[in-house]
Amino acid sequence: NIDEPQRALEHFSRAMAIHQSTGNNRAKSMVGANLASTYSALGEYEKALAGYQEALTIVRAANYSPGIATTLVNIGVVYLDMGDPRKALEVLNEALPLARSAGDRASEAGALGGLGDAYYGLGEPWEALERYSQKLTITRKLGLRMEEASTLCQIGAVYALTGDGPKAFEYLNQALPLSRAIKSRAVEASALYHMAYVERGAGRLDEARSLIEGALVITESQRAKVASQDLRASYLASKRQFYEFYIDTLMRLHRRRPLKGYGAAGFEISEKARGRRLLEMLAESRADIRQGVDPLLLARERQLQRSLNAKEQYRMRLFGGDADEKQLATVEKELAGLLGEYQQLQAQIRQGSPRYAALTQPQPLGVAEIQQRLLDDNTLLIEYA
Repeated sequence: NIDEPQRALEHFSRAMAIHQSTGNNRAKSMVGANLASTYSALGEYEKALAGYQEALTIVRAANYSPGIATTLVNIGVVYLDMGDPRKALEVLNEALPLARSAGDRASEAGALGGLGDAYYGLGEPWEALERYSQKLTITRKLGLRMEEASTLCQIGAVYALTGDGPKAFEYLNQALPLSRAIKSRAVEASALYHMAYVERGAGRLDEARSLIEGALVITESQRAKVASQDLRASYLASKRQFYEFYIDTLMRLHRRRPLKGYGAAGFEISEKARGRRLLEMLAESRADIRQGVDPLLLARERQLQRSLNAKEQYRMRLFGGDADEKQLATVEKELAGLLGEYQQLQAQIRQGSPRYAALTQPQPLGVAEIQQRLLDDNTLLIEYA
C-alpha cells in the first residue's frame, strides 16, 4: 500500500533479501519492481529507474513478454516523473504493442495512461484525451478501481487544462468519491488539486483555497508517514506544485481583499514549504532519538556501519589497483545494497523512537514573529515565490 510508503519499503527490502539468496529471478524482478514503484511514489526517481531497469534485464533474459511490457510501462512513467515526456513516449510506444500481443490488458491500460500523460506534458491535450479514454474503457472492464479513479482524474485534468470547467468537474466528481471509497489518498489529493485549478480559473478563489487546502492536508499526512529524511524531502518536492498553487491563490485573494491577511498566510506557507527539511534535520540533531530504541536495531546499525566502511575501503583499493570493470561493478552494487539497508534501518530507528514523533512537525516562524524578533526599522525582508 503506497499510502504507507515506509512500511512498503521495509517489507519489499526484506523480500528482496530473501529472493537474492534463493536465485528466483522471476520473484526477484517482481519485488524489485515493487521497490522501484515505492521509490517513484516518494519522488526518488533515479532509484526507481535503476530498479526498473534491473527488473527489465531479468524479464528480457527470461523472454517473459508480459513482464517486459509491464516493466517498460513503469520505466516510461518514471521518465514522465523526471520531466522527459519524449523519452517516455519512446519507451511506452514499445510497451503498447508488446502488451497487446501478450493479451495483457492491464499493461495495455498502463501504457495508454502513460502515453496520455506524455502527450499532456507535451501540450497535446486531445491526443492525451484519446489515450485516457481508451484506458478508462479497459480499466472498467477489468474492474481495476484504482486505475479507474486515476484515469477519471487525468481526464478531468485535461478538460481543466483546455478551459472546459463543467466537463472537468464531470470527471473529477466521479474520481473523488471513488478515490475515497478505495482509500487512495494520492488520487484524492490530485482530484482536489485539479478541482481547485478549475475554481481558480473561474475566479472562485475561496472555493479554490478550500480545495487546495484539502489536498495539502493529505500531502502532509502522507509525508509524516515517511521516516527517512531524504525520502520525506523528495516526496515533498514531488508535490511542490500544490504549494505553489496555494501560494498563488492566497496572493490573488490578497489582491482582492488586502486587509484580510492572505499575504501573510502566503508568506508562511512559502516558509513552511522551503524550510521543512532543514528544520527537521536541526530538530533531530538536538534530540537523542536513539533513546528507548530496540538494542538489536542499534547493534545492527553498528554492524552495517562497519560493513560499509570495510566495503568502501575495498572499493578504494580496487580503484587503486588493476581491477577489471566486472569487479568494480560488483562491489559498487554490494555497496549500494548495504547503503540502502542502512538507510532503511535508520528509518526503523526513527520510527521506534519515543521522541521522534514530536519532531515530525517543526514549525517555522510566522510573519509577526519575524517582524518582532528578526527585523528592525531599517531592515526589510523580501521573499519571492
